[in-house]
Amino acid sequence: MGSLQVSLGLDSGGTSQHLAILRNHGLVARRREGTTAYYRVADDAIFGLLEAARLLLGRILGRQQALLTEIADSLSDEASPPSPHA
Repeated sequence: MGSLQVSLGLDSGGTSQHLAILRNHGLVARRREGTTAYYRVADDAIFGLLEAARLLLGRILGRQQALLTEIADSLSDEASPPSPHA
């Protein structure tokens, strides 16, 4: 768990709770060697689900970014003084 904590910037309590939830739902498997616990993804199909979620969220965020740009552009146009040639 130590390297995972460092990589994610989480404290040990938060990391333990997240891993316990993932393990209880069958998403990760744990193997213990002495005082060290090793976790792995329980089923490789999880990677496909994560990729699908990444693509979906990327599209959603792209649409939101386009809307924000459109709003910013319209606000910028409203704030600009009228052109003398208009």
